[in-house]
Amino acid sequence: MKLLVIGSNGGIGAALVDMASSQAIEVCAASRGVVLDANVQSLQVNLLDQPEIFEAWLAEQAPDAVVSCAGMLSNQFQLPEKKLQSLDVDFFEQNMRINCLVHLTVAQVLERALARHVGVRLLCLSARVGSIEDNALGGWYSYRMSKAALNMGVKNLAIEWQRTRPKWSVAAIHPGTTATALSAPFQAGVAADKLYSPALTAERILAVLQSLSPAQSGSLLNWDGEPLPY
Repeated sequence: MKLLVIGSNGGIGAALVDMASSQAIEVCAASRGVVLDANVQSLQVNLLDQPEIFEAWLAEQAPDAVVSCAGMLSNQFQLPEKKLQSLDVDFFEQNMRINCLVHLTVAQVLERALARHVGVRLLCLSARVGSIEDNALGGWYSYRMSKAALNMGVKNLAIEWQRTRPKWSVAAIHPGTTATALSAPFQAGVAADKLYSPALTAERILAVLQSLSPAQSGSLLNWDGEPLPY
């Protein structure tokens, strides 16, 4: 397996690079920031603005497994909305771009850069709070809606790939609450046994990725590989 990690300068992405390297998995990485591991083939790129640069590099790397870790929950100006009146157009659009459109752009470029007859596995980091059926608390409008949009995109993509690339697999995965900068403002309310280290999350994601098959394509999976409701 040759693994590509998208968003490798984030907490989970960096842990995936480290964990894959420790398991002797060949790994390459792409992100908006600089990848600090000099032993990893890496590309600094904004995927939404520079897809052609990413495509040329990806064709050279030719990975057969991809984890897309792009994601945001808050920024320096705004936390997730607890009520409708807090909804902000710019914040909502930023959530949609990072939590949904980056992942679909990755899939677009994979189609153009890699041969359709070679098996490719793609995991996109989603979140359980993006499940419509599982939503019992409300709030977090932008984050929930952008993850729900990603889940629908993954489902659509799986149906298309079943026709055009039957050896390819794609799924969304809920990694669990992980001790990273993304979750830092919200960790106080998380039970200690429900807050996972980046290394443990990376190990779990790799296990799900390695077992991912076309039969699971289109699923929203928990970190243990069990399906979650959309």
